[in-house]
Amino acid sequence: MYPLSAETSDDSKPAKNWIQRLLSGQQRRAERLRLPPLVAYYWDGSAPIAHRIGDISESGIYLLTHERWYPRTLVMLTLDSSDDSEESIIVQAMVIRSDNDGVGLAFVPPEIYNSHRGQHLSANGADKATLHRYLRRLRISHA
Repeated sequence: MYPLSAETSDDSKPAKNWIQRLLSGQQRRAERLRLPPLVAYYWDGSAPIAHRIGDISESGIYLLTHERWYPRTLVMLTLDSSDDSEESIIVQAMVIRSDNDGVGLAFVPPEIYNSHRGQHLSANGADKATLHRYLRRLRISHA
């Protein structure tokens, strides 16, 4: 987990625009799946613990947790179906807000993060298309 600065170079304008739109609250509202049959894992230095998910959409997730990360902190999450009908998926997300019962995170596609950082990392998490397919299968199998 590491903070992502909104300051970027001119060659990463798509990332800068995306981050500014995300932090301004102007992002589009995607259809949310409330209390999905998923759990999320993240590494905090101790043994992995399954955390419930309040809701999830193609743009982000509300994680029910006691953690309160700083806004713009990046977190790698492993999403896993609680009924084992779906495979797990790793996603990168940015903290947007914290509430009494959890944290709201926006998914950060690797192409946005890489253009912002000007580098390629090996553990970026799922891209937009992979996340979209995963959530679509989840909605179909639990409709």
